[in-house]
Amino acid sequence: SNAWGLSDVISEGKAMDSLPVSTFAKETSIPNLRLLPSGPGTASIAKLLYSSALDRLLIKLREEYDIILIDTPPMLTIPDARVIARKSDGVVLVLRAGQTTKAVAHAAVERLMDDNIQIVGTVLNDWDPKNSRRSTSHASTKVN
Repeated sequence: SNAWGLSDVISEGKAMDSLPVSTFAKETSIPNLRLLPSGPGTASIAKLLYSSALDRLLIKLREEYDIILIDTPPMLTIPDARVIARKSDGVVLVLRAGQTTKAVAHAAVERLMDDNIQIVGTVLNDWDPKNSRRSTSHASTKVN
């Protein structure tokens, strides 16, 4: 359920400081994987993302977990992704085969580089080698 999540934790601010992480990072059916949904949308999400509460939450999560993955909206259309990326150790850029153009991929990389954000990897969603115009030996393309 997304009825309660990150937006609520950040809004509650100081209350979060006294709670154990397990209060808001819920167990999943996958061993050692916890989830904090985004929570309900709010008109003041930008204010929440720039708040010290998010910084405190990330510090608290880093103390408890080895890896923290944050799924954000597309970075070129909604600024939330860039705000969160600036607070991260690195970004995995997700591209969609057949939809993300080279120009869009380059623009995303440029914005991340402008913000001094480390790109730690790339994921290509929805790529089907059977429908690819190139053979698999020539299918990979590096974006510089």
